[in-house]
Amino acid sequence: MYGTGINQESMVKDKMIFHKKWRDAIKDLPAEVRLEVYDAIGQYAFDDKVQEFVSPMAKMAFVFIKVDIDTTTKRQDEISIKRRLAGKKGGKAKINAKAKNKNKVISITETTQSLPEPQKQEVQPKAVRNEKPIKKQYAEYVLLTEEEYQNLVNQHGEDASQWMITKLDNYKASSGKKYKSDYRAILNWVIEDYYKTKGYGSKNTGRATEIAQCPSESTYSSTL
Repeated sequence: MYGTGINQESMVKDKMIFHKKWRDAIKDLPAEVRLEVYDAIGQYAFDDKVQEFVSPMAKMAFVFIKVDIDTTTKRQDEISIKRRLAGKKGGKAKINAKAKNKNKVISITETTQSLPEPQKQEVQPKAVRNEKPIKKQYAEYVLLTEEEYQNLVNQHGEDASQWMITKLDNYKASSGKKYKSDYRAILNWVIEDYYKTKGYGSKNTGRATEIAQCPSESTYSSTL
């Protein structure tokens, strides 16, 4: 008996592939020789044993077939080993995946429990902005609010107020001067100029109330 050198575990099987070329190789041999070859194939494939041959022709034919049996068995062993290893890896991968998912769930739960509850912020009411009064154009270069204009009229009369507005408008047009407040400019110097021009002296003479009694502005048009 001769060993094949093939893993004994791999030879424990109950089936094998019988190639057509084996039958073609021995079909013309005598019946007793063919029977001896068939027996040798089965004994080698299933029991890993090489029998003693009576016929030299049977032995020669079996040597040819034995090479195919060894090649096929080796290939099947390699496939089986790869499948077993793949199955082990697949099992480990599933276990590792489950462990990772479990750790994630625990981590998320711990993080959620440790987070402090958000504090409610009190909404402070927005401060109400004081809207600036709208200014109107009383001359090409003079802007006043209605309240400012009404103050001038109440204190100095409408004609005098128009004279002051015209005076400031002409001055700004010729000089290019700009004021942050035209109303303040009128109070600062235009009123004083009006008193002097009309012959009433300074506005500080205590005669400011007499402005309303002044003649119409048309009387003094030549002074503008």
